Amino acid sequence: MRYNQCRLTNGKMRQTAWIPHQFAVVGKTLKIEGFDGWKVEEVWTVMEEEDLFQYERDHLKQRKASDI
Repeated sequence: MRYNQCRLTNGKMRQTAWIPHQFAVVGKTLKIEGFDGWKVEEVWTVMEEEDLFQYERDHLKQRKASDI
């Protein structure tokens, strides 16, 4: 399964998230985890599910890798 990184908005709220490729259509309104009204504003990178889950926690090691 492929995922796209997208910019989602819901009123004044903005969120960047990885969503399944078939839902990553600019202008589409989604219901995510019971919350209705998330609109896809932008669609960016495509990544395979295996790759996405392999790298999803990398941000936790960023500080250790970059601090002097």
